[in-house]
Formats: sequence, C-alpha cells, structure tokens
Amino acid sequence: MIRKRVLVAALAILGAILLGQGTVVAQEDGPPPLPILYQGEVYSDGELLREEAQLTVRVGDWESRSVTVQDGKFQGLVAGPPGPRYIGQPITFHLGGVEASYRSTFPLLGEPRSEEVRLEFAHVAATAEPQDASPEEDSVLDVPWAALAGMLAGGAVLVVVLSVALRRFLNA
Repeated sequence: MIRKRVLVAALAILGAILLGQGTVVAQEDGPPPLPILYQGEVYSDGELLREEAQLTVRVGDWESRSVTVQDGKFQGLVAGPPGPRYIGQPITFHLGGVEASYRSTFPLLGEPRSEEVRLEFAHVAATAEPQDASPEEDSVLDVPWAALAGMLAGGAVLVVVLSVALRRFLNA
C-alpha cells in the first residue's frame, strides 16, 4: 500500500514538473495577442487623400504589412504583433514617413477586433515609400501558436498516459 502511494505521488510530481515547464515557456514567450483589423478613411491636410498611397500600422517597434489607400479609403490593415510584450504599446499609423495624429494603445483582447478609424495626416507626398515588413515576421507569427498547440497536445497526451498507467498499477 505504501509502495502504491509513493508511486502515485512520484507520478503526480513528475506530471506537475513536466506540465509546469511548458507553462513557464508559454508565459515567457506566449502566443501572439489577438489582432485588430482596421479599415477607414485617410485625410491629408483636412481633405480626403485622392492619390494612391501605402499605409502601415505600428505597435511599438513592430510594423505591419502595408495596405493600399485608394480614393481615401483603406481596409484589411492588421495590427497583429508577434508576442505579448506588445500589449500596452502605442499604436501609430504611417503613410511613408508621415505619422497620423490618431494614436491608441494595443489592448489585450478576448477576441479579434475590427475597428473603423479616420486618420488625419499633415501634408503627405504621394511618392513616399513605406518600409515593407521583413519576411521573417511572417514565420514568427505562426510559431507561438504552433508552440502553444504542441504544449497543449503534449500535456493532454501526458495526462492520458499517466491516467492509464495509474489505473493499471492500482488494478494490479
């Protein structure tokens, strides 16, 4: 009887250690925060921007892929930085080297959000070129979700294996 209790305690401690290590990794890196999808209108010097331009959103030091502004309207601009450290960082919008007067703070969301914004810019030159997001950012966005899914699946498998082993041991 004592042997069974020691084994059960050892399995419980081992399971807690293994699951605890995954939890620590998830808290340090964590999955990316849920994104905000922006659409809206762009004004330059108080007038709807008529020329075509490239618009980006920045959250702290992270910058999105650009979207095209046509006839003063844009859609599909995604603020989806790669990690939880961006929560609470400033959100800014940029046409080339010009920053919009509208600012916000990146929130911790319970679900993805869609927002319509009116962006005001000081004089914007139509020839201003945006900085493209680096190709590395594309793969970074998928990695935390894959790691989280792997930890969850691994934890579930561990619980099932420990449960089956414990049942067999107690029934023996």
